[in-house]
Amino acid sequence: MSKKIVVVKAHKDEVAMQIVRDTAAKYGYTAELYGSLDEAKPHLEDAEIIHGMGMGLLKYAPNAKWYCISSAGVNGYDADYFDERGVLVSNSAGTYGTTIAEHIIMMATMIMRHMFMFEDYRRSGTWLGQQDIHEDFRTLCGSRILVLGTGNLGATFASRVRSFEPASIIGGSRSGREVKEFDRVVKMDELDSELPNYDLIVMCLPGTPETDNILNKERLALLSKDAIIINVGRGNAIDEEALVEALKNDRIAAAALDVFKEEPLPEESPLWHTKNLYVTPHVSGQETAHITRELNMRMFAEDIENYCEGRPLKYAVDLRRGY
Repeated sequence: MSKKIVVVKAHKDEVAMQIVRDTAAKYGYTAELYGSLDEAKPHLEDAEIIHGMGMGLLKYAPNAKWYCISSAGVNGYDADYFDERGVLVSNSAGTYGTTIAEHIIMMATMIMRHMFMFEDYRRSGTWLGQQDIHEDFRTLCGSRILVLGTGNLGATFASRVRSFEPASIIGGSRSGREVKEFDRVVKMDELDSELPNYDLIVMCLPGTPETDNILNKERLALLSKDAIIINVGRGNAIDEEALVEALKNDRIAAAALDVFKEEPLPEESPLWHTKNLYVTPHVSGQETAHITRELNMRMFAEDIENYCEGRPLKYAVDLRRGY
């Protein structure tokens, strides 16, 4: 079997890919980049290492020994299948923190400063004078922020948003372990007593059984009427039906969702048309920015060195735990 690495990415970035090629060459491997599964199929049979997304790649790679998933989330991957084939698995958690943090800040500030309202007036060609604006502007400065999920995504956001001088940034995690980017971290089983205290709730949770509907109807009812929810983790974490009802009845101020229980979001979903609910199509962390693609390839190259030197993979994941 040839020493071959196959990388499959819809956003083909030859500059970022060169990082992988240079590292692979040091160990006698070749590394090639393809833009789709169809393009990669003829080259997968003798590939030892694969970097891509989806179980479909492995069907055409009978000799694969290591599969690096190009996303942070690993839900949807069959742990038994990897175990039976003896294929190592890693992911790209840590790649997307910068772009997702910027997305969260963008959505929070647009909601707080009523940019969506101004866009509606722009479309109608209506000028609003200051005397015509009856909605209070809000600011990240002085806001009380709760971040559910204190891994790379949550911690990167916390470090970025601190420059806006919020009143507090609290993290929520399963363990409650302290993370330096947060003023303090609470355990998830303390959420019921914590939720009423925050202006902005940011959700950066992985898709696991433990996170299913963690923000359910009962917990949504605990939130302040001024609360804003932003979810960039996984769609399973919010009871979407209960969220729609909370927004319709003005029990919370607004929500911005980038992830959903069903993707693509069905045309008939009420989420499209719920007031004060803003939808983006799972793009907060996509590899549409060069900085993201470059970091993705640097992390992969780092683990190529670990693999070739016989060391454990730094970004190995436990598919049964979901991270």
